[in-house]
Amino acid sequence: MQAPTSYRIAFDTNIWISFTIGKRMDKLKDIFLNKRFKTFICPQIIEEYLRVVRSVKLSNYVTTQRIIETLDLIDDFTENKNVVSKTSLSRDPHDDFLLAFSKEHRLDFLITGDNDLLVLKQYHNTRIVKYNTFIELTL
Repeated sequence: MQAPTSYRIAFDTNIWISFTIGKRMDKLKDIFLNKRFKTFICPQIIEEYLRVVRSVKLSNYVTTQRIIETLDLIDDFTENKNVVSKTSLSRDPHDDFLLAFSKEHRLDFLITGDNDLLVLKQYHNTRIVKYNTFIELTL
């Protein structure tokens, strides 16, 4: 079977947070500029992102400017889609919307650092991988 020439992907909230903090996300802009990748996001990821980056826990690590830069990247380089269906497969029920999102929008990859999702490895046709694994497999 030939590898696809393009990939439908989504980043979990923890990847967006890591990018905002500035941790090892140097290839993220390369991904956005690469025509082989189509990146999706949903309102739940954005809501969770805003809740976490505004938390007291991250206040020493995140500047308002970095939050704005990240939101601009999301706005410029992702396609915002709703999650319609429901599933209950993850060890953490708060992650189930990501699985439904992945299936509904036929994602090839869900990129996350969340062990409750990573343990699944795959959901329907979506591979659930860490950021570094995704980079190794696709770039």
